[in-house]
Amino acid sequence: MRLVRYNVAASLDGYVAGPHGNFDWIPEDPTIDFAAIFARIDTVLLGRKSYEVARPWAASRHGRGTRACSCSRAC
Repeated sequence: MRLVRYNVAASLDGYVAGPHGNFDWIPEDPTIDFAAIFARIDTVLLGRKSYEVARPWAASRHGRGTRACSCSRAC
């Protein structure tokens, strides 16, 4: 059985993106080792709009062995 981990950045009103699709309200935390986190993850599942925004930098951010998939497309 595979481990499923759920992680989301959401505002208090339940939205992930701002009114214009922006996500600049999410603070970057330099103390978090994202490389170590993503080394343990093989697939990142994103909503369609998040996927479109993240697609240009997903491979470098998530690592070479990590798949980034949209909920609206098959991996």
